[in-house]
Amino acid sequence: METKNKNGKLAIGYVRVSTKDQKEHGISLEVQTKLCLHEIEQGPYEFLKIIYDKGLSAGTLNRRGVKEAINLIQEKKIAAIYTVHTDRIARNLEDHIYLRNLCIENGVEIIGINQPRFQNTATGRATDNVLATFAEMHKELTGEKVKDVLYAKASEGFFPAAAPVGYMNIDNPDEETKGIASRIIVPDPIMAPLVKELFILYSTGNYNVYELTDTLYEKGLKNRKGKKLQYGRVYEMLKNKIYIGEIKWGGGYCKKGRHELFIDESLFEKVQAVLHAHNGNRCKRRKYKWLLAGYLHCPIHKCKYTAEWHLKKKIAYYHCTNRNGCGKYIEQIGLENVIAEKFKDFEFSEGFVDEIIEKVRLRFEKARADYERKRQSLINQRTAYEAKRKVNENKLLSQVLTDEEFTRIKDEINHELGRINEQLVELEAERGENVDIAQEVLLFTKDIYKAYQKGSYLLKRHYLSFFWEKFEAQDGIIIKSIPSPLFRELSALNQVMYKTPQTEKSPITAGISQVITNDILGA
Repeated sequence: METKNKNGKLAIGYVRVSTKDQKEHGISLEVQTKLCLHEIEQGPYEFLKIIYDKGLSAGTLNRRGVKEAINLIQEKKIAAIYTVHTDRIARNLEDHIYLRNLCIENGVEIIGINQPRFQNTATGRATDNVLATFAEMHKELTGEKVKDVLYAKASEGFFPAAAPVGYMNIDNPDEETKGIASRIIVPDPIMAPLVKELFILYSTGNYNVYELTDTLYEKGLKNRKGKKLQYGRVYEMLKNKIYIGEIKWGGGYCKKGRHELFIDESLFEKVQAVLHAHNGNRCKRRKYKWLLAGYLHCPIHKCKYTAEWHLKKKIAYYHCTNRNGCGKYIEQIGLENVIAEKFKDFEFSEGFVDEIIEKVRLRFEKARADYERKRQSLINQRTAYEAKRKVNENKLLSQVLTDEEFTRIKDEINHELGRINEQLVELEAERGENVDIAQEVLLFTKDIYKAYQKGSYLLKRHYLSFFWEKFEAQDGIIIKSIPSPLFRELSALNQVMYKTPQTEKSPITAGISQVITNDILGA
């Protein structure tokens, strides 16, 4: 590699992909490696090595590659880290700040090839924190969108995930299908008979789960890694209605799934009766998600608040979790509205907003260019395979190919065309997500309250964490609001401020007395 005009300091490249599918069809390790090598070659640093993390999420720093990079930073062996985007290294805000500060302390520059350079100034750090927060939001929001697709698939009768024991995932042999029906589950010829034997033997009431798990393991009933199933997992199998056609997946539900069954309902019901007799069908689940869960604290008992429904689920109330209670229950909607009102008081400084907008613009333009490049590449591939399909058909008609040869080539071409079409759909969804994120960031910086009110449950939770660490409630009112570390930093830098000057006042938020409370509530 060319090393002329170098400063003698060393740089590494860091590349990561999170899933097998991304390794094959996304921004691959090879593409990231080439970008890092090119940028290092053009820059002032000498190349040391490329560090890889294959098939791992950026949700934690507990990754071999990241640990190696941190050691190099702490030992002061490098001066720069090149990566396609800093979210390749860390996506959650806490890890991002830790790495950034570690690099600053050790004189190491983090260079995101596809994003604006980080400026180590007070405003630069604050801007970096805001964008890192939205990267973390994006990670979870993307997960929510994926869940929505899986819920839709489940509602249509197609199992949306890795097949349960006794089934296997395959490409749908029906060439006319696409989208949510492109992958289906079918009985596994080896495991399905063993699962059926499990149900038959357990239904007699003469065997327990421990005995059957051990016995059937000897016959070949194993998990995907070839190991014996855990006893708890076998209990779950015996209660799983997927085996009689019922699909439940998050918000998705279908009474009669489209997969082939090998357990009939009468056998399944016999098993449930035995489970009930053995007290083996207990299941505890968290049924409701409360917006302020984890943020409301009781200053007296030093515990968190929870919420629950009353009056036949017409009204919900937050209350202290201490067994003796705190007397006052706070009506859910009223309290959540009071917390929302707090966002009306804040605004970002004009300079900070301008800097955020400029960075969002640069990122969006880069993402749009990447989208257009990838889309054109996929269209070119599709055109090439369509031409091959035409040639294959012509050869069949000219009797150059046998029927078997034609079918084999046709299946290969259709498989590739299906893969390309799936990638185009995913690419379009990614483009939409980039637009959504840009829109959310711009609205957030211009009108914090409006952004909060329009946000989904998950987005509201992120906005809460952006500004607040916790709220303390006593006797039905909020007595203290504790800002988050990020909010404190932005406030100290005068990047976020009150819209109107604040005077010394009680810590009780204005308007909180309007929250409906009850001293004692019946179940």
